[in-house]
Amino acid sequence: MKRAFTLLELTIVIVVLGILAAVIMPRLRTNKLTEAADNVLSAIRYTQHLAMIDDKFRPDDKNWYKKRWRIVFRQCGGDWFYTIAYDKNAAYATGGTFFSVKETAVDPLTKKHFYINQSSCTPGSDTSDRILLTKKYGITNVSFTCTNHYIGFDEIGRPYNNLYGSNGYTPISNDCNITFTMPEGSFTVTVTQETGYTYISKYQ
Repeated sequence: MKRAFTLLELTIVIVVLGILAAVIMPRLRTNKLTEAADNVLSAIRYTQHLAMIDDKFRPDDKNWYKKRWRIVFRQCGGDWFYTIAYDKNAAYATGGTFFSVKETAVDPLTKKHFYINQSSCTPGSDTSDRILLTKKYGITNVSFTCTNHYIGFDEIGRPYNNLYGSNGYTPISNDCNITFTMPEGSFTVTVTQETGYTYISKYQ
């Protein structure tokens, strides 16, 4: 003899499903936000790691400090992206040129470059899609409390916000907060002065 569900049992199942939906749905909505935050956080930490294992100091080169590894956040065609690179010929600021693909880091996961061609504003076949902040995550704005839209690091991991001119030897004097805005909300990544410790300080 087959036994059917009672009205009470069906009601209990519906209530339980409603509770689960109420708990899970907010997490699904913020998943893109946390995914973007994790990506940016790991990219900044990776930049610091590259700087610490690749000391750019050269006693015979007066521009050596301009060649430190840095992560740069820029817009191209209205879309935000980041690049992890070092300025091999120290020409970025003076010549107005952007980094070549050979000056950029390689994504350890995909073996593709953290690079985009700024002439066409389109990623190439060798571009890691992790850098495409607007196309991949919907980020609409990136704002800094420090002056420039980049953070560089030295051989002991200290953060710099000016790698050119007379201030190129001076680490940042205050924590640098970088806020990323997207339709799902915003998050702020803080790079602390002196140590360069980086963490997600705020979700909104």
